[in-house]
Amino acid sequence: MRWPWQRRVETRQSGAGFTDALIAGIVERAGGSIVKDPSGHAALEAASSMYARAFASATVEPAHPAITPEVLATIARALIRHGESLHLIEVERGRVMLTPCGTWDVRGGPREADWRYRVDLYGPTDHFTRHVMGDGVVHCRYAVDPGRPWKGLAPLDWARATGELAGSLETRLGEEAGAPVGAFLPLPHDDAAGAGDDDDDDRLAKMRTDIGTAKGRMVVVETAMAGYGEGRSGAPMYDWKPMRFGAQFPEQHPLMRDQLADSILDACGVPRALLSISDGTAAREGWRRFAMGSLEPLAAIIARELAAKLDAPGIKLSFESLWAHDLAGRAQSFKGMVEGGMSIAEAAGLSGLAGMSDG
Repeated sequence: MRWPWQRRVETRQSGAGFTDALIAGIVERAGGSIVKDPSGHAALEAASSMYARAFASATVEPAHPAITPEVLATIARALIRHGESLHLIEVERGRVMLTPCGTWDVRGGPREADWRYRVDLYGPTDHFTRHVMGDGVVHCRYAVDPGRPWKGLAPLDWARATGELAGSLETRLGEEAGAPVGAFLPLPHDDAAGAGDDDDDDRLAKMRTDIGTAKGRMVVVETAMAGYGEGRSGAPMYDWKPMRFGAQFPEQHPLMRDQLADSILDACGVPRALLSISDGTAAREGWRRFAMGSLEPLAAIIARELAAKLDAPGIKLSFESLWAHDLAGRAQSFKGMVEGGMSIAEAAGLSGLAGMSDG
């Protein structure tokens, strides 16, 4: 018997994937358009890392050697950031392995069973391309548009306007923050001695040098209050007042940035209470919402794909180890159900306390 991932595949070296991406980036920048890519936004990284760490802590039931914490973390992070994740199923020394793919193309008709993949594997010095059938890869998708079922869509693909606005604002703030920073100190030009433009005879040359090399130290310089014989009006006080130049953000920009960050977290299904200063009750409720409304549904999608492609029916991803913090709340729920007339076994099952003492 030959497993699907043991079928002969075509292997060749190629640099097309990287070249195409590079050319596309050059063309976009050459057109003068703002790079509206939200992938570098801290809120998106916060959301994707929350998923990655949670999935790395998940328990695989029953255990499978190919489904490691690293694989689960990679899948979860890719789903939030890119909307899909692809791993090539390989067998090395009799052991099934899941190798992450950098880029890929899909060909075929409407039936997923007929899809053909061209996957790109990247190494430090070499880049290989392989052609495999759909049953030779684990292709997880966060969400699917029926018009493009082969393409996974990320949360910010659906909330594209929010993502582009966040990316544009981050780019503009970064450009302004990277502007030169310093201070201007207007000084009069001293040509009273009739020396022309010769700095050696300029009586302010030493003052300019001392100020330029002060570097935070105090420097005593000659006063110019007299205006070189012309009186106070010849050297207005304003001319000697340092004027700072550098980034000056409008007040509404930081506020808008915070609001966009909250919107990104909402789109990714991460309660804000998990990433903000809040009381313990709000944090626990936020975690409950995150686990039940985001983690477990996504885990079901991933587990189904893993079970189908690895020929391991019944695979389940459990997050029971992450529920220890909520023992007090679950115990209270258990007590209320028992006092309401429910049997201990049923109450323990519904509250999630059943089997916690096993092993």
